[in-house]
Amino acid sequence: MPALTTNVTRLGLYGGARPDYGAFTGKTLAEVNSSEFSVMISGQGQCHVAGVAEQISVATIKIRKLKIVAQEDNAGQVYLGASDVDNTVNDGLKPGEILIIEPLEYFDLNEVFLDVDTSGDGLDYYAFKA
Repeated sequence: MPALTTNVTRLGLYGGARPDYGAFTGKTLAEVNSSEFSVMISGQGQCHVAGVAEQISVATIKIRKLKIVAQEDNAGQVYLGASDVDNTVNDGLKPGEILIIEPLEYFDLNEVFLDVDTSGDGLDYYAFKA
């Protein structure tokens, strides 16, 4: 199975002076996750092959809130779920639709999988670390 393409943007949520995040450009999710300042993470993923579920993240990151946005330029829908997710499991997200997951406790980002109707479609995600 091809690896999910993940681009990470690191955001800090602090009052006062904002740290310079330029050093995080091009870093992997694991590298950004290890930062002491990392409170919120965001990423982008494309499912390379329609019908083949792929993890949103291969890194283990405990999160407490997840917002997923189906990319506007998708040709089809994005489906989310466990490793067995496909287009028969749920209604999916149409381009531009948003799903917010707020569990009672944290969960690992690598437990969330996506599948798509059209190869190359994807999503953007935003998460608060636990």
